[in-house]
Amino acid sequence: MFMTPDGRAGTRWELDLRYKSETMWTGKRLAHRRHKVIEKLAGTTDFQWVPDHPTYVPDRPKRMRRTTYRRLRNRLVASRHGVSNDPPQTADLGLHCWKTSMKPI
Repeated sequence: MFMTPDGRAGTRWELDLRYKSETMWTGKRLAHRRHKVIEKLAGTTDFQWVPDHPTYVPDRPKRMRRTTYRRLRNRLVASRHGVSNDPPQTADLGLHCWKTSMKPI
């Protein structure tokens, strides 16, 4: 139950109340989601920096489990209609995956 400043009482559907995430435009909502995940991975960042770097994916922090990092990284690379197939753009350290360097027999 909610009570408005003018004295009306009821559920949020009866009073036509909305959460902030429901009233935001899609682009801004996605930017806020990216900002929250980047702060969990890389520390405090400025919100205005996030829309300027749409493909940035921070490296995994040292004491974070790989499954947790993978879940957060998938939130960063997800598009509005599902998960993007594009690989995340991270710093190129000259490393390669051993599976891709194997030659067929």
